[in-house]
Amino acid sequence: MPVCDICGKKISGVDDIVKSFILTTTEVVENISYWKYVFSKPEWASDNSSILIPHAVLKQASLTTGWWVCQSCSSDYSFNASEAQQRIIESSKNPNVTYGSSKNQAKASEVALKAWDETHDNKK
Repeated sequence: MPVCDICGKKISGVDDIVKSFILTTTEVVENISYWKYVFSKPEWASDNSSILIPHAVLKQASLTTGWWVCQSCSSDYSFNASEAQQRIIESSKNPNVTYGSSKNQAKASEVALKAWDETHDNKK
């Protein structure tokens, strides 16, 4: 059973699956909403956590598998819905299908740093 790779919600049943999407790594890690969500987690609460951002970006941007995203989380992302739905069909036929890592890790880093600044400046 798939789980939303953003919020962790179980994606079960036909209704949930037809309302969910598989996004590429680029569509996720180059989106500020993803990083704001990541940095809102308790493990990122310390201002000293910022030294871990380059490692987090490299790790996430290197992923080649698709990202299951539930309907609720999908509204925060910009993507082609029909392509993202097609990826669900592809992955059901080939669970090992990959969609490539982010080709622009510099952009992912830039977006992550902006999200860090926005989420942590608001806490001061």
